[in-house]
Amino acid sequence: MEKSVALESARQCAAQDHGSSSSLDTGQSRASCSHGRLREGEAEMRTPLYLIYLTVSIGGLQVIWTTIMSQGSPYLTSLGLPSPIIALVWLAQLSGAFVQPYIGILSDSCENRWGRRRPFIILGTVLTIICTIGLPWTPDCVAFLFSLFDGNSREWRSSELLATQILASMWIWALNISIQPVQSGIRALIIDSVSLPQQVQASAYASCVIGFGSILGYSTAFVDLPLLLPWLGDTQMKGVCVIASVALGSTVALSCLTIKERKLDAASFPKHSSGLLGRLRELFANFRIFPSKILKIFAVQFFAWLSWFPFMFYITTYIGDIYGVKFQVQTPSTALPAPSSSSVTCESTRYGTLALVFFATMALLTNLTLPHFIISSATESEDYLTFAQKSQYQVLNRIRTLYRRFKTSWLTLPRLWAASHIFRFVILLSTAFTDSLLISTLLVATLGISWAITQWVPHALISAEIAKSQTYIPASQQILSQGSASTEYRPPSAEDDDAADELDGMLGNAEKAEMDDGRDEPKAVLQAGAVMGMQNMAIATPQMAAAVLCSLLFWILGRYGITGSEAAGWVIRILQLSGLVAAWLASQIETDG
Repeated sequence: MEKSVALESARQCAAQDHGSSSSLDTGQSRASCSHGRLREGEAEMRTPLYLIYLTVSIGGLQVIWTTIMSQGSPYLTSLGLPSPIIALVWLAQLSGAFVQPYIGILSDSCENRWGRRRPFIILGTVLTIICTIGLPWTPDCVAFLFSLFDGNSREWRSSELLATQILASMWIWALNISIQPVQSGIRALIIDSVSLPQQVQASAYASCVIGFGSILGYSTAFVDLPLLLPWLGDTQMKGVCVIASVALGSTVALSCLTIKERKLDAASFPKHSSGLLGRLRELFANFRIFPSKILKIFAVQFFAWLSWFPFMFYITTYIGDIYGVKFQVQTPSTALPAPSSSSVTCESTRYGTLALVFFATMALLTNLTLPHFIISSATESEDYLTFAQKSQYQVLNRIRTLYRRFKTSWLTLPRLWAASHIFRFVILLSTAFTDSLLISTLLVATLGISWAITQWVPHALISAEIAKSQTYIPASQQILSQGSASTEYRPPSAEDDDAADELDGMLGNAEKAEMDDGRDEPKAVLQAGAVMGMQNMAIATPQMAAAVLCSLLFWILGRYGITGSEAAGWVIRILQLSGLVAAWLASQIETDG
């Protein structure tokens, strides 16, 4: 059997030597075939341009997320929905707990000629754009339908408002469902396309792109779009949704057209259960093969997102209401003309979004700087350094050299993650001691540091675990889709062992990195789609719980006369207690070898 595999590998090498296949112009390093291994001295390192093309689509998706998170609650409020009901509408996050894991398993075994991930990414993108455009035009569509019946009574207008509220809520649910295949596919594609030594670097690139997407999303929400770009729509919500849809469509198109994806070799890939129930059983059976480190990461994610949910969905309302209160105090009641309540609400939402612009900017600056301290302190891979020296980006190389003077070997990813949760708890607790718009905005901005770490660290930890597992897949088990001559999966080599040791130091496995070089093969290969799907379940499930808790807290606070920004602030602060649990769990990852 081994001889036949070797002969087939030799035939593939000969075919590649005489063929006309070429690697991507985006900088994909060609991996020469030598019986399923790379030739000695060659590294499958991706260039910065390749990593940008690979991760840019997740930036477009982030524009959609920032639009929904910053504008969703104020938009529903403008439709007349009370805060407890709005909190229940955000139970739409529940879709991520079940839809994305199922999509992940489907994509792992997909045999489509477009690849494993692209069909789901493209379909999800189309549906997401439809839902994003449909949401802000809901009042217009409902008003048009009701106008056909010429109803003008009070009961008729009340029915029209109720229909608008129900349809808008349905659009949000549909949007959350349609986003899942896009998010799952993009994350899995990043893991599939990058080798073990660059997994943390790829996650850092993705975090930076997410930062740019956040700034774009929040900035467009702050700008007065109906005044500057009236052709986008007559409301702010319409304008930001159009821009978000264009951002998602263009970035997904760029990634899908430039990145060559692995295609599943069905003959060598394990068969999956058929039918919905079979897939679901397979989904939950995956927990038995996951390493304990990944399960601990999932636990941290659960409690972390329990605390992040109220911040992301209500901080715009909180800051906006502070502005509204200050505006009412500073504006005499006799002022002519009196400002309308809708204009004050619009301005409040814009100022709430401005705080998130600073928040996203801080997150981006953190993503651009912090990973270099971690990477330079834990990885001195010859492959990485050789690649960096050959890079045309000399400015970045000088920055890397400067960072290496400040080595922080004690600052591992799990420790950094734990510290970020404590930092978030302290900052948000501090908001209880000020009602200043400026100070509150600055406090929100500093939380961009914690948000950047949340976007980067867990994905880096999980991606590295998946890549180390897949290192042991025989080269014959997977092939690249048309247009690429590279072979990614191969038996473990000396370079792989070195890369794994280097990553161990960064990921918090210091004791393991110092042990004997002999390492056992994993009991099972981790599939990116399934793992990322289960991770999203760990993220979406606490958001569902947080939505229920927020609704309950708003109702209780309302009974005591606490409403508006004061109620939103206390809901945000109370749920930060779960962040302390997340910090403790993150610190335990250190001990997991």
